[in-house]
Amino acid sequence: MTSSVSCSGFSKQEQHCKNFKSNFVNYSSVVDAQGYSCSSYIEPTNRFLTFQGESFANYSRSFNFYLLPDPTLENDASSHTLPAYFDSQTNQALANFYTAAANAGVGFLNNFMIDYQFSQQEAFTSSGPVVMPIIIGFDEEVEVIELNGTIKMSNIQLSSEGTVYAIAREIGQVIPDPEDEFSSIEVPTRIHRTPTNEQINNCVDWNNEPADACAKAVIANDEDVALLLKDLKPNKLYVVYYTVANEYPIQPIFSNEIVSFTVKVLWGGIISSGFIVLTTFFICLF
Repeated sequence: MTSSVSCSGFSKQEQHCKNFKSNFVNYSSVVDAQGYSCSSYIEPTNRFLTFQGESFANYSRSFNFYLLPDPTLENDASSHTLPAYFDSQTNQALANFYTAAANAGVGFLNNFMIDYQFSQQEAFTSSGPVVMPIIIGFDEEVEVIELNGTIKMSNIQLSSEGTVYAIAREIGQVIPDPEDEFSSIEVPTRIHRTPTNEQINNCVDWNNEPADACAKAVIANDEDVALLLKDLKPNKLYVVYYTVANEYPIQPIFSNEIVSFTVKVLWGGIISSGFIVLTTFFICLF
């Protein structure tokens, strides 16, 4: 059975490819948590987790790489490459790793280590070291600049590493209350229902129509990441549906829970929301 190796380090994503191509060429794929791979090109390209919406991550201090052996081989010899570069007790990179990196033109690495190994089956079932994250909390904000609204999910906290996927869809208009000049009323424009994980991943709503905004945020290494749903019209009522996936970098393995909240995007950024927890039986996308 093939397995994946999760490595974490403090460095710059774009320049890391050169080092990996020089020293881990036996691995069929070198992928980060967003699905970007530098196995075939010097510059990282997204070969796996293709996504039509915006993708947010914070690599200012650290990020994870996943080394995947050739899935067509029962026992890929590339797994024997790692011991030469990492301490067997601490999993920390040895001096020869940093020397090889420097020789490849990468001189800014520090504290690079192997975190753990896991199999594809463990990733599919969210077992072993790869567990399904739970959203502990986040902050909601709305910003409207020049009639362009943004719903912001900031300070996202997960119970373990993973990715949050979200869509926003207009479901009503907010108009002045004819009986109270200081109030407003909501006029429904669309009946909404819970989309599937697949629909959220494809940036469409419950009717397979394009969402008004779509984004995902990779949460890893306790980094502060904000998910932004942009280009929303003001004076509208939106519903936001979001879900989480585990850290498997080849395809999204989703939670069986989809959560929603409603937001008024008003001129001036006033926000009003209510949480509704909705569960579905759709577990993962293949």
